[in-house]
Order: sequence, then structure tokens, then C-alpha cells
Amino acid sequence: MTPAMVAVLRESLREVCSLDDVKERMGKYMSTEACEEVLIMMCQICKNIDERRLKMKAHCPIVTDLRLKENATRIFLCYNPEWLRVGLHIVLGGDCLLQSGSWKRDKEVHFLKLLLEKQLFGQNGTGYTETLGNIILKRMFLLVAALDRAKMERTLPLKFGIDSLDGGSPPLFCHRANIKSSQQIIQKSLAEAMHGEGDLLVHLSIMGYKLNYQQLALSEYDFTIGNLFEDLHDGIILCRVVQLLLSDASIILKVIAPSDTHKKKLQNCTTAIQYIKQAGVPISDADGVTISAEDIANGDKELILSLLWNMFIHMQLPLVVNKTSLARELSRLKALAVEQPISVTKSHMGLLYDWIQVVCAKCGLSVESSQIDRRALNYFINHYLNISIHTCPLKKTFSDCRKELFSCHEQTATAISSCPSSKIEDLGDFLQDFPASGILANDVLFDEKGAIILIAFLCSHLTNDKRLEQLRNSISGRLDCQRLENRVSARLRSPGKNDVKYQSPQTEKAATIIQAQIRRIIAKNRYHKLKRSISILQGAIRAWSFVNMTRKSSCLTAASPTHARAYGSYSRYLIFILERHRFVRMRRSTIVIQQAVRIWIGERKRSENIEPFESHEFLETTASPKTDCIEMCDGSSLQTYTSLVSLDQSQHKRSHQSTELKIVLYSTLRLQRWWRKVLLHQSIKLSAISIQSSVRGWLARKQVKRITCCVHVIQRWWRNVMFLESRKRAATTIQSHVRGWIARQSAIRKKKSITIIQSFVKAYHVRKASKEEVVYIRSRIQKASAQVDDGMRLINRLIAALSQITGCRSISSIRQTCTTLSIATELSEKCCETLVDAGAVDILLKQIPRLNRGIPDQEVLKQVLYTLRNIARFPNVRPVLANNPQLVNTIFQELLRNKTDMFFIACGILMKLCESEEGRGFAGALRHHIRGLGSMVRGLEKKVELDKRNGRTGARKEDNLRRLGEAAALYHLLTDK
Repeated sequence: MTPAMVAVLRESLREVCSLDDVKERMGKYMSTEACEEVLIMMCQICKNIDERRLKMKAHCPIVTDLRLKENATRIFLCYNPEWLRVGLHIVLGGDCLLQSGSWKRDKEVHFLKLLLEKQLFGQNGTGYTETLGNIILKRMFLLVAALDRAKMERTLPLKFGIDSLDGGSPPLFCHRANIKSSQQIIQKSLAEAMHGEGDLLVHLSIMGYKLNYQQLALSEYDFTIGNLFEDLHDGIILCRVVQLLLSDASIILKVIAPSDTHKKKLQNCTTAIQYIKQAGVPISDADGVTISAEDIANGDKELILSLLWNMFIHMQLPLVVNKTSLARELSRLKALAVEQPISVTKSHMGLLYDWIQVVCAKCGLSVESSQIDRRALNYFINHYLNISIHTCPLKKTFSDCRKELFSCHEQTATAISSCPSSKIEDLGDFLQDFPASGILANDVLFDEKGAIILIAFLCSHLTNDKRLEQLRNSISGRLDCQRLENRVSARLRSPGKNDVKYQSPQTEKAATIIQAQIRRIIAKNRYHKLKRSISILQGAIRAWSFVNMTRKSSCLTAASPTHARAYGSYSRYLIFILERHRFVRMRRSTIVIQQAVRIWIGERKRSENIEPFESHEFLETTASPKTDCIEMCDGSSLQTYTSLVSLDQSQHKRSHQSTELKIVLYSTLRLQRWWRKVLLHQSIKLSAISIQSSVRGWLARKQVKRITCCVHVIQRWWRNVMFLESRKRAATTIQSHVRGWIARQSAIRKKKSITIIQSFVKAYHVRKASKEEVVYIRSRIQKASAQVDDGMRLINRLIAALSQITGCRSISSIRQTCTTLSIATELSEKCCETLVDAGAVDILLKQIPRLNRGIPDQEVLKQVLYTLRNIARFPNVRPVLANNPQLVNTIFQELLRNKTDMFFIACGILMKLCESEEGRGFAGALRHHIRGLGSMVRGLEKKVELDKRNGRTGARKEDNLRRLGEAAALYHLLTDK
């Protein structure tokens, strides 16, 4: 780019984005040359947009029209979200667009849709709708061009492999989208929004805006195997397998995708068979039947399996099994037994069979060649992995496996517990990462080919000490986990302890979380109780301290009343505290008295057997000495005795209250302890019930899932049966229709042949019957021709009629004569030559100026023009007309003057005359007539445009269109435009 182009582009993109930032962001995803191409294209596009040669319709419909906006948003969402974020980052900026994270698909699409609506197609600023439309156009063209060039640079060429699978970058468009090229993005998003007519892509290519990326169907093909025979019949997956095994991507160039017809599928299968045959793989099964591409396309199961087995033996087995390592392992094993030479030149299959025989011989099991059973395979694997495995009785036939499959929902708890859970079912649990490991399961029918595949993939691990040790460690870890799970399940299933069954790790985790939450709640409640007790103690202590303070401050209040008045509010607060303290003490005293009274009442009920008078005498006897003593004592002794009695009573009350308080506290503690036990028991019971319900629900769902799987298997089998029956009925119906059609075609052909033969025979009979009549008619014609007068011949009559025109003054006679001339010249070229030699052209031209605008005269003029047009048809007499300037001038005048059928006749005469150089020269010399013709063409164009706008239909519109076509063609012929 030149500095002038950079300055123009920077100014044009000023309201869209920063040119330097765009170049920096594009440099992350494409080379410098690609950036230059994108900027040059944008320079041309921006120039045309700024000059208003490329613009949207009025009012910017992609913003104001909701339907067009949603359509454009939906079309741009056809981009792969990864690439769309890159394009928006280039145009709009913002590093957050590149931080995809672990977003969900629907959330990411919603975010990108919001970004497109608000930023790319949104109204970010104020201004005219035309300016806004130009900004949106520049953004869209920049985004599409940048993504197109970035993907073109990161695309893996087809000769090296499939893009996005063998390398390259992710697909530019989503798999489910109906848009697969950058041109479709521009065409479908802007087709209804752009101003003007015509193909938008053609206009853009003329401006220099070219988009090249087209997403291939192979990049979107799903190579996962769901149904082997249905997925292989199109040949694409088979070609992919051949490419990976041979490391030859040339086969991909010959693949036809999508293969939506039988012919395309057959072609793909033929290509795969050719490459397989070139690799040295036998194209036949064990019985010698040749495998063709038609068999694969039709889904022949036996032949397809035979072909895959041959491919595994001759193409994949040499890649998986290392002959040198296997021969070294055989030498190590045989060195301990018998010294035998190991031949490395043996085939891979021979070495594998020798390896199995040697290992099984060490375990005391003899295995013949090509006869490997399940026990031999188990011994072989146990020899290297050292696993002692409990095996259930083997299913020998397929019916046993089928019974096991359809009776799984009838198992009971006793049947489950009868099988020892501490044992491991099969070897497939440990080798599940290897292909064909499912053959080790006890409920699967054993196949020798599957065993060979498993041993071939295990060979690289078992013949390498390091890999073998890693495999053993992983298996031992799985075995420890399995034993731990079996031990836990056995304890949970043991009777007499509890009814809790085996729990899954998810259930145990849920129970742990529930217990932790319950413990946290209990601890929290304890803390709140302790906090509440501390707050109560603090309140009591603070009240006691306030009471002491009020007692000390009472003296101060009596001594300094002025000071108390100064702090009146404080004294009122203290008085309130004192009154409250007094009320509390009275309440406590009342409670103590009530307790004492209740105790006394209880004691009284217990001592009902004591006589009331005895107690009375006892009181009297006990009271008399006391009174005597009181009387004997003086005042001081009486005061001392009273204080002692009051002290004794207070101590007795305190001890009694403390005892009652201890009893109450002890009872309260016991009640609290019992209530807490009740609550704990209830919480434990609820937790156990919830856990049991979740476990039982999980077991029930698991049982239902098994039953559902069985039902789905049955439904799938039944649907397959119904599909085969429907296909058979359809094939029968098609065959009957085809046979009927063939029979009808044959009958039609026979009927046609019979009709032709009949017509020939009838014609022969007619000719034979009318032979005499034909001879008679010929003789009559000969006689009539001999009697014809020369004056009655057509040519002689034309010359006579031509001489009558000059001397006749009756318009009807002239019209009849001109009609005769026009009919004769239309039918015979010789008549035209005779009339031209007789000077008919000059005579007819002399008649034209004499005619007026009346209807009879116009009929004569019409016949004269017909005659001249018929003469102009023949090339040998046309130069006579072309060399007559008066004729050309007269015809031009009639062309410009008449608007009826004579306009088309005159136009036809002039176009015939202009085919020669002389006629074109004479016509081109009439400049004023040509200008008049040009004015007529422009006037007719206006009339046609007016008819289109007003929506007129009918003969008038068709006549204007026809006149415009004839006049425009003649004008272009005369002016060479």
C-alpha cells in the first residue's frame, strides 16, 4: 500500500476503528502479505462507500428493520464461535473476546448474539442513517475479509490431509449451519439491504473485494462409528482408514463428499478397493469370493468383515507388532525350555501364534495353531500380569448370553448376595483401555479374531519391561480399589447390623456433608447458649455494681442538693434502678416464701398420723422455759439471743435455698440432657431415613434403567424387522411399477411399429388404386397448359398491372393493383427481379407523395411498403434499393411519421438495407433523421418507464415495448453503438 492509500483508509475508518490497532490485531492471525491484501480490499471498498457508489437503502434497514437485523445476526452466528470471537476482536477490539474459558455453548452463543446486535449492527452514535449504514458496511466487510484470509492461511491443503482433523485450524463455519462460504455470508446478509440492482458479489469482485474460502464437506464429516455396516457403505470412512494406515493423503483428493447418491458411494468404495489392492491386501474372503465395491456399497456384512480382517492382518498388524521385540521375547521364553532357532522372517501372525503356544505350554496347556480359546487367553494374560481372577461359569452359546441379557431385571437381593462380591468378574475390567478387551467378559461370545486383535495391541506393552511394569502397577491399583469397595459392600450387606445396602461414593459423600452440617448446627447452638448465659451474668453484675454505686451516692445527694439538681436526669435514672432492684428482691422473697409454704404443706401431708394436741403440748412445754429464761434475762441478753436466733434462721434459710437450687439445677440438667438425646436421636433417624431413601431411589432408578435398556434393545430389533419388511414391500411395489412401465413401453413401441406398417400398406393400396386417376389428371394438366395464353401468365400480368398504376386515377384500382404486386413479390423471387427490371421501384416511389392521410390512401401506402419489403428480402435485388437515396429518405420519413403497422414495415425495410455498405452509407448521411430516431427512442423509453410505474397492462404497453425494441435496434445499427 502506498502512503496515500494508507492515509485515505485511515481517514475512512476513523469512525469505525483505528487502522494501526487493526493491523496489530490482524498480525496475530495472518501474515504480513495477507494483512496487505485485506487492507487493499478495504481501501477499494471504503472508497466506493464514501463516494456513495456502494450504500444501503434509505433509513439503514439493517438497523431499523427488525427482520433484516435478526436475519443478519443469524447469518453471522453461522461462524464457528472461536472464529467469530477472533473477527470481533479484530474489528471491535477488546481482549476479553479471546478469553473463552469454559463457557457453555448456549451462553457463548447468547453473548455473541448480544455483541453482534449491540456493537456490530448497533447504533453507537448519533447522526444520519446513511452515515450509520456506511459504518456498519465497513465493519461487516472488514470482519468477513479478515476471517476469510486468516482461515485461508491456516487451512491444511487437501493433498496433506483433512483440515481440522489432520491439522490446520477449526472449521470456519458451524457444522449445522447452511452457509459454507464467505460469499454466502455477504450475499444473504446484505441482499435485501443494499441499494441498487444486480448481483452484489459481481459488483464487489469488480471493485477488488474477492472472497475465496469454501468449507469442504470432508471437514464436517462425522467419522465416528455408530453402526459399522451402515457407516462404511458410503466409502468415506473406508478411504479415511486407508489414508491413516498407508499415510497417503492422495486418496482424500479422490473422495466424493457428500456421497448422497448410490453412484457416488460406489465411486468412493471403488477408490478404496484400488488403494487396498495396491497395498498388497487380498481382496477376497476365506472361501475365495472376490470382494467388490458393490458389495461394500450394498452393506454385505460377511464380505465387509472379511475385508476389514485382511486390512488388519496386512496393513495394521505390521504397525502394531514389532517383529524384532517379539522374536527377542520368544527367544527369552524358549531359552528356559528347549533351544530352538527363532526366525524373524516369519509372518506376524505366525510369531503371535508361536508366542501364545510357548506361554500356554509353561502353564501346562497345549494350544494348537489357529485354535485359541478363552482359557488359553486368560492363562496368557495371567502369565504376564500375575492376577488371580474368579470366573463364573462360561456361556458357551449365544442363547445363554441372550438369556442372561433378558433376565437381568429378574434378579433379586438373594441372587445378588449369592455371588461372592469380593471376587472380580472378568479380565476386561483391567484391560478396558485396549481394543477388543470386551471379549474377556464371561457373558460375551468368544471369538478367535478378537483375541488376536487384543494380543496384537498388548504386544508392545508385554514385550517391553518398562511398559509392562507400568501396566502391572495400574492394574494393582485398580485391584486394591475394587477389593476395598467389595469389603465395604460386604459389611453393608451383612445381616443383623443394619438394613443399609451398598452405597455409591456419591451417597457416602452426601451423608458426610449432612453429618458435618448437623454437627456445625449443634456446635453453633451450644455457642449461642453459652453466649446468652454470659450476657445474663454480665447484666446481673452490672446491676449489682449500679446498686452499690447508688448506695454510696445517696449520701452525696443528701449533702449537696444543688449538685443533685444539676444532675437531675442522672438521679432519676438511679432512682429507677433502685426501685427495680427493690422489686426484684421482693419477687425473690415471694418465690422463696412460696417454695417454703409448698414444702411445709408437703411435710404436713406426710405427718398426718401425728396428734395435734401432742404438738400443742410440746409447743407449750418448750415455750415455757424459754419465757422463763426471757424473763430472767435482762435487756442486753435478750437482744443477744434475738440476734442469734435471727442469724440461725437466716443460715437455715440459705442452706435450704442452696439445697433446693442444687436440686432444681440437677433436674434441669437431667432434663436438658434427656431432651438433647431426644433431638440427636431424631436428627440421626431423619438423616438415616433420607440416606436410605436416596439409596433405595438410586437402586430403583438403576433397575428401571436396566429394564429400559432391555426394552430399547427389543424396540430396536422390532423396528429393524419392520423396516426390512417395509423395504421389501417398497421394493416389490417398485418392481411391479417398473415391470408395468417396461411392458407398456414395449406395447407402445409395438403399436407404433404396427401403425407405421399399416400406413405404408394403406398408402401402397391407395397409390395402386389411384394410378389410373393420376394419369388422367396429368393429361388434363398438359392439355390446359397447351391452351394457356402468354398474356395470362403471372409475370406478364404484373407488368400490365405496373403500367396500369401510372395511368389509373381510381384509388380502389390502385389499391387492388398494389395488393396483387405485394402478393406476387411475397411468393416469387423471379417476380421481384422482373418488377425491378421494369422500374417498379421508381413507379412506387412516385405514388407515395401523392397519397394523403385518408384510410384508402393509407391502405395503398401499406401495400406499397409491403412490396418494397418483399423486394428487399432478396440479396440479388437489394443493391438496387440501397443505391436509391430517394427511397431511403422516403422510408425514413414514413418511419418517423407513422405510429401504426407501417412503422414496423418501414423499420424492417431500413434494417434490410443497412445490411449492405451502400445502404448504411446513404442512411448514415441522413443525420437529421437519425437524430429524430434517437429522440423517438428516448420518448419511447420514458413511456415504457411510466407504464411500469403506473402498473399499466394491455395492448398499449405491449405496442410501446415492441416499438421501443425495433427503434432501439435500428438506432444502434445506424450509430454503431
